[in-house]
Amino acid sequence: MEKTLAKDIGFYVMLGIGLAVMFVGPVVWDLFEIMQITQYVVLSVYALSLAYIWGFGGILSFGQAAFFGLGAYTFAVASINMGESTLPFALSFILPAAFGAALGYFMFYGRLSDVYLGVVTMVVTLIFWKLINHTAGPEYSIGDARLGGYNGIPSIPVLNVPGDPAAWLDPAQMFQVFMGILIVVYVFLRVIIASDFGRISVGIRENETRSSLLGYDVRRHKVIIFAIGSGIAGMAGAMWATYQTFIDPNAFSLEIVGQGAGLGDGGRRRHAGRSDPRGDPAAVAVAEARHAAHPQQLCHPRRDHDGAGAAAERASAHHQGADPAPVVPRPEPDDLRRHRRKGPLRCLTPTSSPPRTS
Repeated sequence: MEKTLAKDIGFYVMLGIGLAVMFVGPVVWDLFEIMQITQYVVLSVYALSLAYIWGFGGILSFGQAAFFGLGAYTFAVASINMGESTLPFALSFILPAAFGAALGYFMFYGRLSDVYLGVVTMVVTLIFWKLINHTAGPEYSIGDARLGGYNGIPSIPVLNVPGDPAAWLDPAQMFQVFMGILIVVYVFLRVIIASDFGRISVGIRENETRSSLLGYDVRRHKVIIFAIGSGIAGMAGAMWATYQTFIDPNAFSLEIVGQGAGLGDGGRRRHAGRSDPRGDPAAVAVAEARHAAHPQQLCHPRRDHDGAGAAAERASAHHQGADPAPVVPRPEPDDLRRHRRKGPLRCLTPTSSPPRTS
């Protein structure tokens, strides 16, 4: 169970580190270092979106790049047409979140399994990538913004002070704004995880069937989780577009998918390994070694062929000084003999010791 924020020292440590970097970084770093670290801050926001969906919602998504690119193109088109960046930045969260909710509705209410979720989300990403690559003609424009196809959209406006389109942010100010967004997203997700909704989400991740039997709407929770993560990924795409002042179809590429999956996998391993040994590579290796050493004890809990009752009778006879009855192994069931011919079985509840032999 997750700690409450009031008792989680690590939460305050991370918050303090983030605030220190936000205010001290522009003072001690030069312009090149600030611009390089700004990229990592943007990718950190992107990674948080997948870490929340995958690590706490248990939703395997290879489609975060679709929302990342959708947010980037939303910001680029809206900011070019509006001449300022405040409302376009808000749209870069709203539109991907709405698209994620719609996509999640069809996936989760359609009862797709985890494997098919990964396939569908990746296919959606590839569709966006293919679609944007074929918008190079002059007829592919939205207002004053030409999509540009594989050439991308150049001259995207930089973030400005809200209410003053002429007051653009310099790189140091943009770094501080992005660090502030990263901190806000981190705190927002931690508050959600510590809430009742977050605890239910973790319960769904651990055992979806049990959660549904307890009366929770599993599909609705998953749609909300997926929509929140999609909106955060879209916001990260807008941050990337305004930082680069350029965006192209590579925002939907598999490279972006791989970056998000690699960064978000750490959180998934941490939380899966804590409660489910199958999520921990070390636990899996130990289980495989145990199965290899004792392949005969991989099936039912009743693997002791002489039976628990027979063992109790022998112990009682030995205590009274009488000769124990000989052990007669029970015949194996037909299904067990059939499985042994095929090879060792895989079972999640092996017995603690090998069966006794006479």
